[in-house]
Amino acid sequence: MNKKLILSLISLGLISFLCVLIETSLNVTFPFLIKEHNININTASLLTSMFLLAITLLMPLSSFIIYKFNTKIIFNLIITLFLISLIACITTNNFYVLLIARIIQGIVAGIALPLMFNIVIIKAPKNSFGFLMGFCIFLIACAPGLGPIYGGFMMKFHNFNSIFIYLIPFVIISFIIGVFSIDNLQCQSKVKFNILEYIFILLIIVSLILSIKNQIYLILFIILLTISIKMKNQLIMCITNINYTSGAFVIFFIQFMALSFSLILPNYLINILNLDNYNAGKTMLIGCIIAAILAPVSGKISDKHNPFIISTIGVLIIIISNILFLLLDKNLLNFSISYTIFSIGQGLCASPIISHIIKISTNKTNANAFFNTFQQCFGMFGVMISSLIFNNNYILGFNHVITLLIILSVISLILTLISFKFNQ
Repeated sequence: MNKKLILSLISLGLISFLCVLIETSLNVTFPFLIKEHNININTASLLTSMFLLAITLLMPLSSFIIYKFNTKIIFNLIITLFLISLIACITTNNFYVLLIARIIQGIVAGIALPLMFNIVIIKAPKNSFGFLMGFCIFLIACAPGLGPIYGGFMMKFHNFNSIFIYLIPFVIISFIIGVFSIDNLQCQSKVKFNILEYIFILLIIVSLILSIKNQIYLILFIILLTISIKMKNQLIMCITNINYTSGAFVIFFIQFMALSFSLILPNYLINILNLDNYNAGKTMLIGCIIAAILAPVSGKISDKHNPFIISTIGVLIIIISNILFLLLDKNLLNFSISYTIFSIGQGLCASPIISHIIKISTNKTNANAFFNTFQQCFGMFGVMISSLIFNNNYILGFNHVITLLIILSVISLILTLISFKFNQ
């Protein structure tokens, strides 16, 4: 396999990994931030939701940016922006400066993530496509589990600013690897930026976000979506393929679950069971490592065998894990066991489903952009909705969030069947 290709994926994967690591490491610092800045959990969670919003709003532009501009220039830009944002996080004592820095990190991730996956789409051999997709997922899949324990460790043995200080050497390593391995992506056709299409995509995303608190915006969302389909908006037209859309929504719901867990598990353990940040952060560690290891393995299996069976098994395991969260006693051990089972399911189904929906798409670049855009969007929904439910009553709110996740996991099983078995 091409070593230069692997190194370029490692470089961009490391940047994406660090962005997500910060995202989940901050979740265990919410009790500290709430006291330090006199805010509530909804305001503190803006550090996550605004990061994800920045990614979401930039993703639709990813195809245009990646193919319009020199790839090395783009890479140098994201490294520079990331370093600036880290320095801002290290030096500020103001919550809103920290929030702006997180938005900049969202912009960085919003370029790095699709660039990494587009390199696979363009340069990966067909017989290694699923494996390399899984390899990319592997590079960033450890971050949700390592983030809480990393953040907890820094808060226990160092201080809040240390979360950002110790990441700078890794950004430099990513830069060194990327400079020598990332080549310019050649576009086979001229890419044009349609500002009207982009405005409609932004309005669709914003209306969907606003509908969380006011359902009247759901009507606006449906109207905008219908108009976009009639306009033949290139990104939105992906949803007209029911096999693609069903599979994509399985991954969207899994992202919703993963980000919900990263919020509710450590905060329940800290606020209800009185664990410190470091021990609360351990809950997700083993699970995320397993999910990361399984991602390229399941991707490789999907290259050689029908991905339907392994995907279905993965979703069934996710359903079981969510039921366990609801039924078992609420303690560190049971949370760790249940989340590890969830991660096994996630690791088994994510790579095969992603590879499947990209392969069946006629325009793979737009399919990738749509998928990345709304995956981050649903991650943001997970944080926003869970924090709203969780804010008033941690004990009751936890059960309500888990009930919602059980419903979504059952729907995911139905969508998996449709994605693989429904013939248009």
